[in-house]
Amino acid sequence: MGGRQQLLHRAGSILKSTVDCTFLSDDMGDTPPPVSSQHPVGLSNTEYMNRAIIIGNIGRDPEIKEFDNGNKLASFAVATSEKYTDKSGQKQEQTEWHNVKFFGKLAEVCEKWLKKGSKVMVEGKITTRSYENKDGETKYVTEIVGQNMEMLGGNPSGEDKAAAPKAKAQKPLPNQEEDDLPF
Repeated sequence: MGGRQQLLHRAGSILKSTVDCTFLSDDMGDTPPPVSSQHPVGLSNTEYMNRAIIIGNIGRDPEIKEFDNGNKLASFAVATSEKYTDKSGQKQEQTEWHNVKFFGKLAEVCEKWLKKGSKVMVEGKITTRSYENKDGETKYVTEIVGQNMEMLGGNPSGEDKAAAPKAKAQKPLPNQEEDDLPF
C-alpha cells in the first residue's frame, strides 16, 4: 500500500471505529443519502461527540509557552488542502488553516520534533473562545485542542534521523562494580 493509501486507510479506520459510515457512489444524482439511526458505540440519543481529525502540514514552528507549574502549551497552525475540478473544468485547490493546541507531554513532543512543513495527523476537540482586542471589540477564535497526534512523512529540517537524540545507557550503581553483575 502506498503512503497516501496507507494514510487514508489509517484515518478511515479511526472514523469507522467512531461512526458507522455508508459511502455512496457519485452516480446517485440528487438522491439524499440514507439516514442511519445507529449511534457511535456508547452514545445515546441525548449525547453528542466533538471530534476533529485533520491531516496536513504545519505552517509555522510550534510556539511554546511554559506555565508556572512546569506544564507546557504548544500552538501552531496546520494547513489542509482539497483539490477539485470546478464546473468550467479548471483545477482548483482550496486550503484551510486550523489553529491547533497541545498541552503537557504532547506539547513537549511538539516542541522537540515538529517544525514548519512537518506533516501531521491531529485528533482532538473543536473549541471556541473569545477575547477583547485593544479596541474593545470581541473576537472569536476556533481551535482544535489536540488529544492525539501522529507525525507523518519525512523530517522537514533535513537532519539525518541518526542525529536525533538517543536514550543514554544507565550508569552502574555507585557501589556496584561492573564485574559484580548478578548473572
